[in-house]
Amino acid sequence: GGDTLCACQAVQAYEALCRRRGVHRLGSVIDRCGLCFGDGSSCTERSDTCIGFGDPHYRTFDGVSHDFQGKCEYVLVREMNNAFKVTARNVGESVTYTRAVGISIRGVARLRLKGGPTVWLNDRELTTFPYYIADDGTTISLSSGGVRVRLGNSGLQVVWDGVSTVQIISPVSLRGELNGLCGSYDGSRIDEFA
Repeated sequence: GGDTLCACQAVQAYEALCRRRGVHRLGSVIDRCGLCFGDGSSCTERSDTCIGFGDPHYRTFDGVSHDFQGKCEYVLVREMNNAFKVTARNVGESVTYTRAVGISIRGVARLRLKGGPTVWLNDRELTTFPYYIADDGTTISLSSGGVRVRLGNSGLQVVWDGVSTVQIISPVSLRGELNGLCGSYDGSRIDEFA
């Protein structure tokens, strides 16, 4: 309504003033879709999803299904220049499953998404959401469906249900830039793990 529009305009004016004064690492009330006070879910940016679930079964960004029941920490996605990495910690005896998800953002943060779900940032448990990491614009939100982490600079999203399912949603702008158990993400199903 009108109150939201006025509030949005006031905050935008403040943001513009900050930018004119040299503060460029300020978040915005305008989401990536152009919606004031939005959460970025209203636009349809082209993306592909990798999912790991159960004892773990995976479907890569390019649509290849495979099973990988190792018991250790494994790389789901790594950006080729090591700007970020997403890992899965698989545990269990006769059957393994994903117990935690790690996210490393080079020079910025180390996140650990655990059961419940709980979120740890650089060895400190977060208790207030949404949480914004100003250094690169990463946002962490909590909902009934779990934790969603949106890596600010890349647009990659990691969704963890707090039990055993992880989804990694990548914008197509990262095609050809990723590797790991989520595959090569190059549009081809024949070279997933080359």
